[in-house]
Amino acid sequence: MSGMKRTGDQASDREGRRVAVSIVVSWNVRGYLEKLLKDLQRQTGSWDHQIVVVENASEDGSAEMVRDRFPGVCLLRNDSNRGFTAAVNQAIRTFPEAHYYFLVNPDVRCGEETLSRLIGETEGHPRTGIAGCRIKTPTGRDITRTTYPRMIRGLLVEMKVFWWQWSGPRGRRAKPHWREVECVEGSCMLIRAEVILDIGFFDERFWAYFEETDFCLRASGVGWRVTIIPDLVVTHYCGRSFRQRPFERRLIWNRSFRRFLEKHHPLRGRVYPFLVRILWTMEYIVRSVGALYFGREKLRAVDMEFKALFRDSPVHDAP
Repeated sequence: MSGMKRTGDQASDREGRRVAVSIVVSWNVRGYLEKLLKDLQRQTGSWDHQIVVVENASEDGSAEMVRDRFPGVCLLRNDSNRGFTAAVNQAIRTFPEAHYYFLVNPDVRCGEETLSRLIGETEGHPRTGIAGCRIKTPTGRDITRTTYPRMIRGLLVEMKVFWWQWSGPRGRRAKPHWREVECVEGSCMLIRAEVILDIGFFDERFWAYFEETDFCLRASGVGWRVTIIPDLVVTHYCGRSFRQRPFERRLIWNRSFRRFLEKHHPLRGRVYPFLVRILWTMEYIVRSVGALYFGREKLRAVDMEFKALFRDSPVHDAP
């Protein structure tokens, strides 16, 4: 996937003024989106700040709310849910003159200095191309992820699903003295525009999940630093869109994780489908036995779910 072109007009724009573009991809989270947009409008700084919402065909009136209550926000409406990654690329292409792109999920709450501190982190270190912060849940639990996922993570997530829990391990937590990390969370990350010029856009083979991890890995591979501000904290309400469709979330998560392994660890990418199928088979047996208690309809639902899982994850899947 090619990156943005280094045109003379674009270079002139960057020299003449500083532009920060906040990108929000939204699907059926109207209440959270409205609160975030108010947070973004309160961001402090001396640059030109543009907010863009990519509306992925919500059915809860999100687009109308943005249009009516936030006339200064750029609204990009899609006829279908294109996924997170394609929507982010869509917004970046709409504002190629920006110096910085601030990706933030609609179910995130941030303070008025969040954007200015992230920009300060990159401006203070010329080779810093991506900056993030600590992510906490509303209860105060730290869910910051700063390392690349290993194959064992995907297997552990599937084991968690087997025990009816959806909560993957987060890897090492961000410690107060850490600065440079392997990756940051895509729910709140700042990207210097030059990084996209160097490595291209987000890989749209990741419909959602692991697109930011892949992006960080590609950026660090050409010499850009990925950093975190340990004392800068935002609150993430975690997956409010996907909670509406938990099975789709499972499919998309597993598909993206498999593609991440195939792209960056080809051997593990070929082994992973075999191992995860063993876990799915175990889960299918246990859940089918349990479904018998509730009747044939429940058993039929379990059967359909696992047919979809196995169909979506062939043993040999080309990257």
